[in-house]
Amino acid sequence: MTSDRQLSGGRLRPEDVQRVRFSPTKLRVGYDQNEVDDFLDRVEHELRSRSQGGSSFRRLSESEVRAQRFTASRFREGYAQNQVDAFMERIADELRSE
Repeated sequence: MTSDRQLSGGRLRPEDVQRVRFSPTKLRVGYDQNEVDDFLDRVEHELRSRSQGGSSFRRLSESEVRAQRFTASRFREGYAQNQVDAFMERIADELRSE
């Protein structure tokens, strides 16, 4: 994932989560890519469910997003932490506004 794509303004949509790209890290610490991707799959599912008027048994909350931590990838490629952190903040803000 690379950060070459602008996201839509306004409300965060499932498509925005699906399309987000983060710069890879090589010689500095990043976040484990699999953990970030797995969590974003959960966020995408949650936003899609909410947009379709569905209610999931276990809804994702703003506080869960803010508490989410990813393992640092030190000796292999990861995602740029500042980019992931900024997107996580956007997700938390979106869930707070629900």
